[in-house]
Amino acid sequence: MSALPFSSQSSSDPAVASSAAPSARSSTSQSSTSQSSTSQSSTSQSPTSQSLKGKPPQAVFDNIFAFSPNRETLGGTAYLIVEKNEAGQQANILVDCPALNDANKAFIQAQGGIDTLFITHRGGMAQVKEIQAAFNAQVLLQEQEAYLLPTVTAEVFHRDRTLSPTSRALWTPGHSPGSACLYHSAHGGILFTGRHLL
Repeated sequence: MSALPFSSQSSSDPAVASSAAPSARSSTSQSSTSQSSTSQSSTSQSPTSQSLKGKPPQAVFDNIFAFSPNRETLGGTAYLIVEKNEAGQQANILVDCPALNDANKAFIQAQGGIDTLFITHRGGMAQVKEIQAAFNAQVLLQEQEAYLLPTVTAEVFHRDRTLSPTSRALWTPGHSPGSACLYHSAHGGILFTGRHLL
């Protein structure tokens, strides 16, 4: 498997489509305006109220979880890779930023926190500073994206960086000059691509 099946760049993602659908509707029938308005109002409020409560991350594999897309990253999906380092200590990797709500904070904490917050591209940077502070995480990104985070203490890499025996960051310019992918060798190999289209 060369790419994660739940790709963050897909515009056909049901969560992204459902949050955009209410605004795209038009009220063409005037005879049922009150019913239509009530129906549209509750439909358009539903994704927002779910976001505030915090939809739990979904298991992709036994150690990889996908967070719901969020507005700060323009519908991008963040992932948590739960793993240990060579010394057997928890060394979880968060790929891009999920919404920083109470449900996500509690979930991340229950999985052992975050060792590294890996940013795939500039669109995945929402709330980096807050996530770094909440979990005391190392932020890792390709050097050409670092200037966008002047108030964040970050580690940068040029071409590649090994994060663990199973995870490696790779510079893959395309969506932005400093776009990067994360290759995770477990489960037959998974490539977290950010906004790249493969």
